[in-house]
Amino acid sequence: MLRRIRIGPLDYTIRLESNPKGKEGQNVDGEINNLEGVIRIRSELHDTMKLQTLWHEIVHGICFHNRIKLNERDTDLLATALVTVLRDNKRL
Repeated sequence: MLRRIRIGPLDYTIRLESNPKGKEGQNVDGEINNLEGVIRIRSELHDTMKLQTLWHEIVHGICFHNRIKLNERDTDLLATALVTVLRDNKRL
């Protein structure tokens, strides 16, 4: 998995953590913090789910930097679609 990714003007550090917390302190599989430039992914997830969760957080970052409003369901659907296309088309 990547250690850093640039989304818009920011470079984000990607961290695998055993118990990432959301903005309200709840347990989550992933979380992006645009102020700190950090994406946290639950380390216990299967590799495929880590990738899915990373893309979910990347979509949140893209939306943040481009003032796009997506709800969690649509964010997850878009992330799943991106992971599927990238997985099924290795040459991209």
